[in-house]
Amino acid sequence: MSFISKADQLTSSEIDLVSGLNSLAVSGATEAIQKTGINSFANINFGSSGGFTELPATGTVDGSNTVFTFTEKPTYIVLDHAVYKENMGWTWSVGTLTATMSLPPTDDIYGIIA
Repeated sequence: MSFISKADQLTSSEIDLVSGLNSLAVSGATEAIQKTGINSFANINFGSSGGFTELPATGTVDGSNTVFTFTEKPTYIVLDHAVYKENMGWTWSVGTLTATMSLPPTDDIYGIIA
């Protein structure tokens, strides 16, 4: 028999969010929220049909490099699966179209225009 530790339990806010998502009557792979069985999952579509555009970053992801170039200024930067806003994890240089991250990525980095 396995037990769920107190740290693994959902908070009341998380339970309310899941309940709210499960009450939505949407489905299909192109919807913002996709209902799959009894649970709902966020399905954010990056591309022209969605509300977000993904920007690839140019630079070496090696755990030490913190400077990355983009084709335009992102609204958010996703670094190692965490989302950062400008001046809260990265700063922008207009002249060089570069973002300097507070932390160097070890896995991945890309920008999002919202």
